[in-house]
Amino acid sequence: MEFSWNLLSTKSKAWAYEREWRVFLELKDSVWNEGAGRMLYFADFGPELVLKDVILGAACKTPVNEVLQAMQGYAETVRIARMRLSCSRFELEDYPVDA
Repeated sequence: MEFSWNLLSTKSKAWAYEREWRVFLELKDSVWNEGAGRMLYFADFGPELVLKDVILGAACKTPVNEVLQAMQGYAETVRIARMRLSCSRFELEDYPVDA
C-alpha cells in the first residue's frame, strides 16, 4: 500500500512546469459508462474541490457551447481554454476561449 501511495503521489521534477495538483479522495458512487465499458467514479465539486479551469485538448472536437451547457451551475469565473500546437516551438499552448 505504501509503494502504491508513493507511486501515485510522486511526480518527476521535469514535469514541474505543469503546476499540477493531485487530489486523492475516496470514491464511493459509480455509474456505468457504455463507451468505456466499465464503471466510472466521480467526485462532486464543493468547498474543498473547486473547478477553476476547463482545458480542451488539441484534438478535442467538443464545441465550446457543449462545454458551457455542461458547466451550468458552476461559477462564471471558470476559465475555458483550448490547447493548440505552437507555431514557433515544439509544444502546446493554451488559448482562452470566449464564452
